Amino acid sequence: MLTNRFDPYGRASRTVAAFLLGAAALLGVSVTAGGQGQGEVSTVPAGAAGEGTKMATLWEDFIHGIKVAREELVKSNGEAILAQPSAARELYLLSVRTPDVEAVLARGEKLQDMATVIAGVRQLIEQGYQAERSDPAQIANSIDMLPKSLRAYEIAASRLERSGEYAMPQLISRLSDPRTSASLLERIVAVLPRLGKEAVRPLCEALQSPDPRVVEIVANALGQIRYPDAGPYLKSLIERPGILDRTRQVATAALMACTGREAMDKPTASLFYEEAEKYYYQRASVAPDPHQPTANVWYWREGLGLDFKTVRREIFCDIYAMRLAAAALKHDGRFHPAVSLWLAAKLKKEVDLPPGSSDPTEEAGRPTARFYALAGSAKYLQDVLQRALTDGNGELAIRAIEALSRTAGAASLVEPVSGGATPLVVALSNSDRQVRFLAALAMASALPQKRFAGDEMVITVLNEALRASAGKRAIVIAADQAQRNLLKDAARNAGYEVIDGPDTDKVLAAVRETQGADLVLLGKTPPAPDTLRAVRAEASLTTVPVVAASTSPELQALAKSDGRVTITDESASAGTVSAAMAEAVKSAGVAPVAAGESAAWTIRAAEAVRLLGMTSNPVFDISRTAGPLAALLGDKNTEVSMAAARALAAIGGARAQQALVAAAMDGKSQERIRIDILGLLSGSLRRFGNQLTDAQSQSVVELVVDAKQAQPLRDAAAEAMGAMNLPSEKIKSLILESVRTD
Repeated sequence: MLTNRFDPYGRASRTVAAFLLGAAALLGVSVTAGGQGQGEVSTVPAGAAGEGTKMATLWEDFIHGIKVAREELVKSNGEAILAQPSAARELYLLSVRTPDVEAVLARGEKLQDMATVIAGVRQLIEQGYQAERSDPAQIANSIDMLPKSLRAYEIAASRLERSGEYAMPQLISRLSDPRTSASLLERIVAVLPRLGKEAVRPLCEALQSPDPRVVEIVANALGQIRYPDAGPYLKSLIERPGILDRTRQVATAALMACTGREAMDKPTASLFYEEAEKYYYQRASVAPDPHQPTANVWYWREGLGLDFKTVRREIFCDIYAMRLAAAALKHDGRFHPAVSLWLAAKLKKEVDLPPGSSDPTEEAGRPTARFYALAGSAKYLQDVLQRALTDGNGELAIRAIEALSRTAGAASLVEPVSGGATPLVVALSNSDRQVRFLAALAMASALPQKRFAGDEMVITVLNEALRASAGKRAIVIAADQAQRNLLKDAARNAGYEVIDGPDTDKVLAAVRETQGADLVLLGKTPPAPDTLRAVRAEASLTTVPVVAASTSPELQALAKSDGRVTITDESASAGTVSAAMAEAVKSAGVAPVAAGESAAWTIRAAEAVRLLGMTSNPVFDISRTAGPLAALLGDKNTEVSMAAARALAAIGGARAQQALVAAAMDGKSQERIRIDILGLLSGSLRRFGNQLTDAQSQSVVELVVDAKQAQPLRDAAAEAMGAMNLPSEKIKSLILESVRTD
């Protein structure tokens, strides 16, 4: 909003004497305010737009066009205004002198097709506002005006209020300058509280001044502003060794005014931590101006005084959260929550930083957030992950999991944090696929040797990742044939492969065989509440979005507690069902795997299964992955199919070996691939024993004796045949039978 900036000289009169008396008392000097005639002061801001300028004419016609609702007048003059960006400051000053300008612009936004033009004019006004308020020469001129007369003081004070935080370096510098007159000192003391909320951050930094008088004045100003966010800094000042008793008394009174009694009884580290969390969550009380693309981070530079660095608004709060968390640790090195919060803010800053931007507060060569995440212990990273999951911050969760997977042991990954939660296990049920996939991969790669709560979800999610490159799958359970057909058609039209049937147990058995689905559609019969319970009892379907074409009150109650169930009418049309499907997927937060990434996830999941198999992991039932892996052997992506083959060779079992034989005997496949798969089959046979059917064993022997086949292929088949360890009679009969068929 622009309202508070457009009328800096039309405010109600203030009682200046009260400010001056308070300032004089603090400084120990008498009030010597001049009379109205002392000094000539212009009532128009320096640099104000003159009458008759081109911009003034355009602005006047622009405003008139809005008032008389003439779109063509608004459009032509608005575009002409926007064509003069160098006149932004003049435009701002013209807007200041326009009565009810905010209401007028709001009216203009409602005119047909004028919203874009009005938005552009608003943005240009904001640019002008920033240029005017931050001009060092204007600020210096206003400070020099302060002691001239009460009328001059009021005008100068209004201008300094408009400058806000930008005025602080010069004001604090004048306070510490021995050449500053007593009359100017008392006026500065009086004006500081009038700068309000925007002055709090620089004032808090100015508490580090080595000049006791400056520190006392600043603390007093913070007490008059009464902003709670000054609390930690004032409490820190109170505890600072070597400060004067008078300064401590002023700081104590200021702290009580800002926060009340409770801050006096809290540890300083806790106060800084609470303030850091306000910034981390961008609470309204500390968030930067949403209309500006940048914000200022304040510092106290020894020998230089107040200084600031301008940063992107998106990372401003992250930076302050880090600074305040570090301050908490400075006051109490054992305040461990501050470590986790600092790490979270550091990682979050990289997430929030717009592409192509940089953080000017970071010195060149400083380590990245990833460095600190890798250096941090699993305990702190688990806290970061828990915070990310609670906040729904998928990008932060991903960064935390990636660091955990590289540094933490299995025991650390399943160690509960405060409150008893196990973040990485919770992440296995997260709505973000990437978070789920990474959590499962981290768990699998850690090779845990003991079971833990939720361990069955690891294989469930790995199977989901294995299916990532195979397209979407939906299951449809409906006894009514017409309703089942409608639900099937809706799913297929949305790009889903469908498994359907009237019997819940049979459909779920088929799903169990293929390990999972991406969407569930239920008809009115079998009874939808019972079917939903059966669906949720399946490990692979606990978090899948559901669409139920039933209005059963019992189902509605279940849907309310479930959170991932969308209900539509029993007689819903195909269009209604399609809309319900889209809503269900959206509300469940199930974003599709990004194009080009599905194969990579599938390969990573297959490699994780292979690792579990090669290490004979006692925790995870990797035999559950055989179905999805077998389905991948014919994938057109060779890397995917071979990753699946390697995993199947490592997990053993009849289904795995039989899938490998079927792939190796596929004459349509490339010879090199068939040879590689036969080699993997040989390894599986040697490790797990022969679990092939007689027909499959015979197919291998036939390949061995088939002189028409390429010798490298026959050699690979011969190795597999040898690994079968067939009885001599069996070998003899197979060979003779094979010869008879030649």
